[in-house]
Amino acid sequence: MAPRQIHENLASALRALWSLARTGWMLRGVPPSAAETVAQHSHLSAMLALELAAEAVERGVEVDPLRAAAIAVVHDAAEAWVGDIPKPAGLDEAKEAAEDAAIASAPLSALAKSLHREYQEGATREALIARAAELLATHVAARWYKSLGYPVDDILENTLAAAREAAGRAGASEALEAVLERLG
Repeated sequence: MAPRQIHENLASALRALWSLARTGWMLRGVPPSAAETVAQHSHLSAMLALELAAEAVERGVEVDPLRAAAIAVVHDAAEAWVGDIPKPAGLDEAKEAAEDAAIASAPLSALAKSLHREYQEGATREALIARAAELLATHVAARWYKSLGYPVDDILENTLAAAREAAGRAGASEALEAVLERLG
């Protein structure tokens, strides 16, 4: 059974992503008004995917930076329909099933749906770079929240380790370290 379409058109879904605060930050005391939104996270993820993939290309890795960035743009699109379900909820399988159903019935292009599926499967170098960039984006946000005094040390450590692992599987470890250095 397909989920009820809360956002029946693209504009409504995009507004939802623009206004949906990421739950992980709020679980650590960041007020909703200051929490990064899903759209902000997706934008930062796409920028970092572009930079990471471009750096990888400069180092001889065969990867399409534009495809990696496009995958990062849509990686959390399903959250417009299912919300941002945090890992501590322990609902990974249910979340994945709900997101798959939401994307299948979403008012998105076939290309956007295909890119989302590619991210979920993680079988291409571009998808792995998008994953590394998504984790790096969370790490960058955690740095900011840490500077404001929020207890995000676990996110700082876990996301950086996971980003390094994803970049390694993409053959882009050196590229990730170069981007990290540029981030400061």
